[in-house]
Amino acid sequence: MLEQMRYNPIVAVALARMTVAPSASTDGPWPWVLDIFPAVDRHEFWRHLKRLLEPKDKRILIVQGGRQVGKTYTGEYMLAELQRRATGVPIRTVHQRVDGAGSVENVVHGVLGKLGISWDGAPSLDVQQSTDVAAKKEWWIKETARWFADKLHLDRDRQVWLALDGHAKNDAHPELNMLFAELIVQVARRIFDPNGCRLFLIDYPEAIVRSALPQVTLREDITLPTETDVIEFLEGMFGQSPATEARAHEIWARIIQEQEIDRMPMLARELGEVRP
Repeated sequence: MLEQMRYNPIVAVALARMTVAPSASTDGPWPWVLDIFPAVDRHEFWRHLKRLLEPKDKRILIVQGGRQVGKTYTGEYMLAELQRRATGVPIRTVHQRVDGAGSVENVVHGVLGKLGISWDGAPSLDVQQSTDVAAKKEWWIKETARWFADKLHLDRDRQVWLALDGHAKNDAHPELNMLFAELIVQVARRIFDPNGCRLFLIDYPEAIVRSALPQVTLREDITLPTETDVIEFLEGMFGQSPATEARAHEIWARIIQEQEIDRMPMLARELGEVRP
């Protein structure tokens, strides 16, 4: 039971917070995330990460892919790993699921609540409270995005890395679309702030992806690992040998029999069992 609980996302994050940060640097690659989840076939991600860590390079990473290929690793687990390994400026990470969020307020409240930042002073649609007596919803959403971005940059000596995950499951939601498109603009405008917010958009519609400015944006399309990826992963742990390759073939033979949606969780369990 204890072994299986390690793969529960809530338990994993709790364990990570109780674990002393490792001495390894962020140069990567990191074969294991939070000492629990194997990071298989993530070579491109490490290159993206190093660019995002640069003070005046890219600021936005768009992560796309099919179901159950590991997109949430990027937001929920890999960012938590980054926070543990940070050796320079302090990094604060937030993973916020937005599928089913229902409103702009819910998303902004959720993020600020995790950062311990008050909602006081937020733009309002109430003309009695608004500085713009002709306040309309479109104006309010843009003002909220600007105000929200200011809140993410309150502490100039700390970087906020924000992952917004799962908007594609919201179907058509024009208000959230407007919020995220404007937030992209606000993050891009702070490109010359070395501690500007880093933004991860995970599983987002192409309409929002197209609004991302290419000069500040990276993109990663994640697919299911292949047998070659599993071989390379095991060779990283055990070295190249006929025995290592044979073990990889055995694991892959079991994985390939499963439906695609079940392969990543099963692969994590299989690799966890052979880990030295």
